[in-house]
Amino acid sequence: MAEKPSLTGEELKNFIDSLEDAQLAVPDELTQYALRRTGHECVDTRTVRLVSLAAQRFIASLLDEAINVHKRRKLAPASQLKADGHNVRDKRAVLTTEELVEALKECGVNAKVAPYYADQPKPVSGSA
Repeated sequence: MAEKPSLTGEELKNFIDSLEDAQLAVPDELTQYALRRTGHECVDTRTVRLVSLAAQRFIASLLDEAINVHKRRKLAPASQLKADGHNVRDKRAVLTTEELVEALKECGVNAKVAPYYADQPKPVSGSA
C-alpha cells in the first residue's frame, strides 16, 4: 500500500494561511449556514474555507462520477435506450436525476429520486 504524503507543520500552516485569499466555488456564507444548521458556529475564516474546499472537492468528485455514469449509459444498445425513453439521436450530455442518484451511491451517499420528477425511471412491467 502506498504511503500518503505528509505535510510538515510549516507546510500545513502555509496551506491554512493560503486559504484566506482563496476564491472557492462554495461561498463562505453557504458554508457558514451549513455549519450553523449542524450546530457548529465557526468564526475563523480559514476553517470555513477549509470546509468549503472539502465541499468543492466532493462536488467535483460527484460530477466526475456523474459524467462517467452518463457515458456508461450512452454505451447501452440503442434499443435499450429507446425502451428507457431516451432519444438516441440526441447527442447532448444532459445530467438526469437518475444519473446523479447513481453517482451519489458511488460516492457513498444514499439518495432516492423524488416521485414528482419528470425523469423518474419507468417501472418494469410485471413487477408490482
